[in-house]
Amino acid sequence: MLKGFIKFWNDDKGFGFISCGTHQYFLHHSNFQKGRRPVAHCRVVFELGPGRRPRTEQAINVYIDDTTPQDISPAVVAGFEDVLKKNAGGVE
Repeated sequence: MLKGFIKFWNDDKGFGFISCGTHQYFLHHSNFQKGRRPVAHCRVVFELGPGRRPRTEQAINVYIDDTTPQDISPAVVAGFEDVLKKNAGGVE
């Protein structure tokens, strides 16, 4: 299982994107397991499955991660992504 957070969620259309490290994965509401409704910036655990397009992956078996706080502000998320991008280049 991978951990990430919902970077974007459109409740009207029932889809969004999960950010996990430097990757983003498509999330459809049908792949979200029962429980709380998904919202932007909440932490999730998920698996990867085949996407609808060739050579792509999407999030499946998605659950809200109740082990971490859910009140993550967009500013904190943006700062977290900046740190991940810097570290992804091999800089320590």
